[in-house]
Amino acid sequence: MTMYFLTGIIFFGIGFIFKDKIKEIFSKIYTRAMLVKGYWIFSIFFVISTLLTYWLIVRYSNKLNINRNISILNHMSALLFAIFVGYYAFLQVMEGKLDKYKEIAYAHLKEREYNKARQYYEKAYAVDPKDESVIVNLTELYLILNDFKKFDLKIKLIKSNGFLESSDEIIYSYLKAAKYLLKQELGEAKKVIKDMVTKTKGESWSKIWNFHDIKDSETFKRLDGESKTIFSELIEYIQDATGVEKRKAFEEKFGEKLKTTKP
Repeated sequence: MTMYFLTGIIFFGIGFIFKDKIKEIFSKIYTRAMLVKGYWIFSIFFVISTLLTYWLIVRYSNKLNINRNISILNHMSALLFAIFVGYYAFLQVMEGKLDKYKEIAYAHLKEREYNKARQYYEKAYAVDPKDESVIVNLTELYLILNDFKKFDLKIKLIKSNGFLESSDEIIYSYLKAAKYLLKQELGEAKKVIKDMVTKTKGESWSKIWNFHDIKDSETFKRLDGESKTIFSELIEYIQDATGVEKRKAFEEKFGEKLKTTKP
């Protein structure tokens, strides 16, 4: 009894000392298990249904036909399972490609190699046209590259997919405002910004998106006048990079400016 107690104390002590490492290991195991969750669900269902079919054949088949029926079931089961395994392997390969394309595209984006970034995000989009991060990054790149036709097509996809979180709607509005500011359509830009101010009051969105990607581009640097000033102020406001007084002043300033643009 004492031996078991001491052993338990030792294992508890080891677990406490290395708790962070153990937690990390179990986290990795869980993550990997989730990646093949669909595979195991199908496998369990397949095994149960196959065993049930075997039982039905043995229970209800004519004795003369049992061997033939079991043989047919064996071949059908092997074929179905092979098709599923092949399909799942294909999905895994495509998922790996998607992650690789996104990784390469993001690296090019950070290096301001915008055409290369666009190429890889387009490859990622071809693999998974519903990946939200790919669509949003591609939409932003079309702005940076002044390809407003493709921008309009992609931003429609963002809206049609729906806004799962309030941050999604903020990014959508930001991209719309960015387009109007880059095209120096101040009236339209101010309408979108007014809506954003209403939705972002008191909140910082710096963690959801890198709002400096466009600002770091040559497209932004070539911008001038009021459009450039508003763009810079908007980015600072969304990221809460200004003090309380400046933030309040931005809200009041745009409220007044927008009122003057109304007929």
